[in-house]
Amino acid sequence: MPAVLPRPALALILLMGWLMTSSMAPSAQANPFDGRLSGPWTDWQTELDADDPLVGTIWDPAAGHAISPEALVSRLLAADLALLGEVHDNPDHHRLQAWMLAQLVERGRHPGLAVEMIRPDQTLPDPLPESPDALAQALDWANTGWPEFALYRPLFATALEARLPLLPANLAAEQLRTTARQGVVAGLGEARAQNLGLTEPMPADLAAHLAEAVRRGHCGLMPEKAIPAMAQTQRARDAVMAEALIAAREHSPSRQGVLIAGTGHLRSDVAVPYHARRFRPDLATFSIGLLEVSPDKPTLEHYAERFNTPTLPFDVVWFTPRLDDTDHCAELRAHMKRKSTE
Repeated sequence: MPAVLPRPALALILLMGWLMTSSMAPSAQANPFDGRLSGPWTDWQTELDADDPLVGTIWDPAAGHAISPEALVSRLLAADLALLGEVHDNPDHHRLQAWMLAQLVERGRHPGLAVEMIRPDQTLPDPLPESPDALAQALDWANTGWPEFALYRPLFATALEARLPLLPANLAAEQLRTTARQGVVAGLGEARAQNLGLTEPMPADLAAHLAEAVRRGHCGLMPEKAIPAMAQTQRARDAVMAEALIAAREHSPSRQGVLIAGTGHLRSDVAVPYHARRFRPDLATFSIGLLEVSPDKPTLEHYAERFNTPTLPFDVVWFTPRLDDTDHCAELRAHMKRKSTE
């Protein structure tokens, strides 16, 4: 099952007022492209806080300014390993992922696609079917715990139409359970755990960041004694995703790998890009975090605080409206209370 993550909501950005009149807005009037690019940002399916000035902005944290969708595509084309994030139940995130993947295909790329939502113990047909729904049936998607397949259909339709190599990018169900309960050596086997560098501790500062990410990712509600095992499991999943992403590149005629995963797995400091750099420092990674806007975050620094970092820990962040105003931490709290009384 995917982890329950606190959901970002809408923000009113006040810093760098020049953004409001140049690259902040996604409209053609404020940010003209060359005419070739149009996409989901012109017609959001999610509506909550869609009028926030940050919605549609593609922010480059290192450069400290916004970029256009065309500049984003150029950077995608230059990457050996491209990582496309998501909030799992936000339909606009999957539409943006499908658009980015289609842009690569239209420009002659044939990347291998590694997907967090597919496990190695699921049945991945060979050859792949032409129909996304046939793929969903083969994977028994309805019983995986992920959001409904309709959200992912645009992405898989793009991949199947282009006949892209498709790889699982997660632990098998039993591996995940055993890793969480008994550790990575028990879950993955000693040889594979060693090959992934998981039998050695992370540097202390990175381990602390990862533990805090897990703590915040579960709303600060988990018992402190549970955090080390959860962080170790998260580390193992990130390493396995990095391994799958690199394998996807090896399956690609154009020598490019693309990962589809939750945005939390794409942070460059402690997650999949970190492991990909460990495994293949010669390969260029490019991580795109898709984030919903949030009303309690008046500046970009407040978004960075969510990740406990001075700047947003991605190569690029694309802001979208949010799906709902549900308090997911309250939901998790209620779920844990029910479990405690069962």
